[in-house]
Amino acid sequence: MLEYPRRAARRLEEHQTRSKIDGSVIVTKKERFRQQHKTTQPLDPSRVFAWKNAMNTEERKLFDVIAGPLLAALGYETHP
Repeated sequence: MLEYPRRAARRLEEHQTRSKIDGSVIVTKKERFRQQHKTTQPLDPSRVFAWKNAMNTEERKLFDVIAGPLLAALGYETHP
């Protein structure tokens, strides 16, 4: 994981625009690169727990319902 930034830029170039079956765009290649740009940089220790503040209460509840059991089984911190 610590060496991921060395390969990330090349991997991001492989991304293409994602579209629905009807051809409507879900996310463009440019947007995907912007969303994942930090993967090209070394880890930023100040962002370790940034996810805790990134979701509002409703989003957190929904995420916990969907992913909570698996995350707990894998030993990750989850919200009660």
